[in-house]
Amino acid sequence: VADTSNSETFDVFFLPKEISQTVEKRRIRQGQSFEDSDRVTEVQISQHHFIPLTTDDDGVEVYNASESGTGENIFVEFSEPLHTLGISDGTIIKSGANYAVITTSNSKCSVWGYRYRDDVTVKSAKNPNILASDIENIKKIENETLISNHNVDAVLENCYSYFTKTSKVNLVIEDGKQIEYGDPIKYGQRKYGTFKYREKHPSIVTYDKPVNVCDIIIAGTEYLGNVQGRIISQRYGLNGGIVLKESEMI
Repeated sequence: VADTSNSETFDVFFLPKEISQTVEKRRIRQGQSFEDSDRVTEVQISQHHFIPLTTDDDGVEVYNASESGTGENIFVEFSEPLHTLGISDGTIIKSGANYAVITTSNSKCSVWGYRYRDDVTVKSAKNPNILASDIENIKKIENETLISNHNVDAVLENCYSYFTKTSKVNLVIEDGKQIEYGDPIKYGQRKYGTFKYREKHPSIVTYDKPVNVCDIIIAGTEYLGNVQGRIISQRYGLNGGIVLKESEMI
């Protein structure tokens, strides 16, 4: 998971597999809605294997100073991945499969590289629970070039788990404060010394545990009782001092 919510940076972490909490019905606003989508009959994943090509016919020029100009630390972005880069009348400062940073003062400078051939293999998982009346509904993941023979099985398992979930719940969850009711501390009453610092007291305000995207939760609903699912999207709002999260759960 790559998460940017509430932050100016990326949080990268593994998709949680355990239930994070039970969200009681008191925290869920009235008016939940439920959607059912068509049953997925098969999930197909394309895995990619890139083979470097080396013949002259596979070479491609990606920069020409007579057209693009000269200078220092020029960023050259490629339209396709390339390998074995070369440069004439200039210097490659650094490079990757999709870019190069060069310096040149010569209008005859050019940069070139060689293409890869993408050998594609398709792996699939069929839904064993389909009925004879189900219309063929295949989900395909084709252009994700980071999928290779090293991770295709894990990607297929995760995608199959996601696509075969046909029920979605839309609900608004409160992430605001919760007051533990008890004997209130009244004006003029001396309560110092009756409980220790940080000790839970009946009238101390505590806060519910936040619900975040990717969490697996059990949520109380008005009509279906407790339902379990993963939060796949949220939109935040405020109501007084309470944070409201419009959430989709599958």
